[in-house]
Amino acid sequence: MQVFSKVSQRLRHSLKGPFLFSFSNIAIASILCAALSVGMSQLAHAQAGGPGGGGGFQLKHADQHDPEYFERTTDSQSAAEAETLGLPLFLVNASRIRIEFRPGVQPANARALAQQYGFVPLDSFQAPDTDALIMLAATTSVAHNLAAYQAISALAKDRDVQSAQLDTTFLPQDSGVEAQSYSYMNTQYVFRLIGLGLAQNMSTGTDAEIALIDTWVDQKHPAFTAASLSRIDDAGPKSGIGEEGTAGDAEAAAALYEDHGTRMAGVLAANGPIRGVAPDARVLLYDVFAPGQGGSGTASGFYIAKSLSDAILRNVDVVNISLCGPYDGLVSRVITAAVQKQVAIVAAAGNGGPLSRACYPAANDGVIAVTATDQDDRLYAQANRGNYIMLAAPGVDILTAASRGKLGLATGTSFAAAHVTGMVALLRSRHPDLTVESIVKILTYSAKDMGLEGRDADFGAGRLSALEAMILSDQDLAAYEAFQAP
Repeated sequence: MQVFSKVSQRLRHSLKGPFLFSFSNIAIASILCAALSVGMSQLAHAQAGGPGGGGGFQLKHADQHDPEYFERTTDSQSAAEAETLGLPLFLVNASRIRIEFRPGVQPANARALAQQYGFVPLDSFQAPDTDALIMLAATTSVAHNLAAYQAISALAKDRDVQSAQLDTTFLPQDSGVEAQSYSYMNTQYVFRLIGLGLAQNMSTGTDAEIALIDTWVDQKHPAFTAASLSRIDDAGPKSGIGEEGTAGDAEAAAALYEDHGTRMAGVLAANGPIRGVAPDARVLLYDVFAPGQGGSGTASGFYIAKSLSDAILRNVDVVNISLCGPYDGLVSRVITAAVQKQVAIVAAAGNGGPLSRACYPAANDGVIAVTATDQDDRLYAQANRGNYIMLAAPGVDILTAASRGKLGLATGTSFAAAHVTGMVALLRSRHPDLTVESIVKILTYSAKDMGLEGRDADFGAGRLSALEAMILSDQDLAAYEAFQAP
């Protein structure tokens, strides 16, 4: 009952809905907002409380998406339309298109059809919701050439094609890493702050599976000496990077694809000189950063959807996607299919700052969107704001694996999302039958309320509390909710 009483006051607000203010508070807030720049109206574009709260888990937000930004990247639109509407060029890859064929079209026929319109088939997978074939193909025309757009438009009208568009691209959500050589560490403040050490006395992630959709990971890093990392798939051949990762491979990866994935894997499951959140969980590695995808720092929307589809088939417990890009209809559909199959999805809220637009896939329905805080529970200054944010977690100066066998301090909402992802693995390890809905409730109900009372657009439901989440997972949630009701 001690845990019940500790968070009961905040939970009363959580159970009533994402936001619960008195009329006086609303009036005060209105006056303050009026005093700010008009630009603050762009603080959040997804106007939903998000999953959890409001009496239960919801797969859909009550979003009113900005039609000039969010609707223009749906699968039904041609690439030419997207550019006409002003979609930033770094969010699309003009050299590759994504084709969704109608259900029943066979792979051989799909390849022939793509070639007929002048495209070169590169890869494909079956959509988990419709079993339709999704193909990635290269254009043979010069980027942004009108002929290429006309070919895409013509292909989209073919009777065997559901949609055709330029592939989208996504960016890692970190602010770099300060790499150093450590011989031992006692500087992982996260263990003390969120009670992770005590939580790991209850679970270390045994038998849980995490899918990390990110960049290449240096599996030979000393931090992974006793960790279970399995390379499942990547977005194409990596010149100079081997299958298992050697010192030379690590240098090539750092040069070409940065080391974001290595840092993420360190937070998730390091089990060497440092310790991750779920050190005994198995981490499945999916590299979605392909050569030619707009440079070394962008990921392919096609490969995000393909990797997530594979993770669904493998029935993993939780997927981390700490990347940020535009709304992508295909990725959104696959996320919905994942949650329906009880695969939890965790994503970084974004590092665009207070005035930035919503970051996807974090803002997708059903996703556990995580923002970052520091060791003093202060919000990371460059974190996105928005009502799609569900939870906060440590993401500033996080000690983790870095390139070339070193350790370093990393910052960004990516690493906050990694902490929550690992926490889901701990919960699923202890209670394998927990539904995604129950996981969301446990994480939000046990979180330490930050910022405005109740849920807000800065911290979501509050900062992750690992020990309280583990204790709450052993309780009857229905009885707990009844206890918290006024």
